[in-house]
Amino acid sequence: MVLELPTEVVDVLVSYVDDRHTLCSCSLTCRRWLPASRFQLFRNLSIPNRTSYDILVRLRDAPHISRSFANVYSLQLWEDQERPWLYLVPLIFARRLEHVRLLTLLRFRWHEFPLHPSFFTIGVSLTSITSLTLVGGTFYTFAEFRRLVCAFGHLTELIVERVAWRNPPMYSRCAYHAMLPRLQLLWLNSGCENTVTALVDWLLCTPSSGSVRDLQLGNYGTQSVDDMRAAQRLTAVLGAVLENYELSLQACDMVDLAHNTSLRTLHVRNVDLNSCEFLMLLLGRRVYPASLVHLSFDLYIAARESLGPLAASWAQVDKILTREAFSSLQMVTIWLRQVPPASPIGSLVDDVEGWMLALKSRCLLHVKPWWNLRN
Repeated sequence: MVLELPTEVVDVLVSYVDDRHTLCSCSLTCRRWLPASRFQLFRNLSIPNRTSYDILVRLRDAPHISRSFANVYSLQLWEDQERPWLYLVPLIFARRLEHVRLLTLLRFRWHEFPLHPSFFTIGVSLTSITSLTLVGGTFYTFAEFRRLVCAFGHLTELIVERVAWRNPPMYSRCAYHAMLPRLQLLWLNSGCENTVTALVDWLLCTPSSGSVRDLQLGNYGTQSVDDMRAAQRLTAVLGAVLENYELSLQACDMVDLAHNTSLRTLHVRNVDLNSCEFLMLLLGRRVYPASLVHLSFDLYIAARESLGPLAASWAQVDKILTREAFSSLQMVTIWLRQVPPASPIGSLVDDVEGWMLALKSRCLLHVKPWWNLRN
């Protein structure tokens, strides 16, 4: 006799499968496995090119498929450079994708292919979206970027990765006072100078200036002085609202987080031998310690000769973090982002842990190699 699992058990088992090929195999197992498999297949829907989009258009009204579009929770769309199609989404799928929460747009070149005005109705059509991610694209103007973000009336999370605009914004900081967006999470990592400045100048005139709790403002290159000052303006305005912040030590001489009295997690990038002095200044004088629960650092060790001076500097960091002012600190994580060539990772981990013995006896200390350094 073949054992038949209860439907509830099948649903739970299939929910743990995250490989699409395996999910396809599950859907072909039997009729009882098909609903759960199809639900998971459509929950995170990716359309990587125009060909895939055309196939979905043909399936849109198929009786056995059409209802599955209502299960889509996360939607990822790659623009096709030869045959642009993203502007068609609000027109073709708006009524089908009624429960989408997370929208990701990738590889768009809207400075070459101007957006059709109908595309800005996407927020009206997809009213359930609360998180927007933009990756690897270019807008013709900053106004188009701003218009797209404001199209989503319920947007609370905005993630911008390697996005730029060809024409800079042509307005003063106080020229616009908009009712949207009201963001709670803002992550920006750009490869262009003054991107942070343009975004901050705009957001300071929106409700986001009093609602962002999770903030990351960075640049893949060297941040300009204007961008550093803009980031400081935003953190100063946010004050006690800000709870999670990620910063680069490139900007440490302009950073003062003492007014962010609710800051719970702080991630510090670009820590190396040359920036340890700034790190001690930040932790010792420019951060509000009583609220901090989790600290993390990206540590770069360029050569074995720098281990001695680094150990001396981190001994001072150890003294700072074991002060009574940091009594709420529960966890410190140090990510090894760069290590000397041919250095054993395990030995380096032990060395770095040895720099923080006092802290290790007081809270959780994790020293971990970055993913590309793992064996």
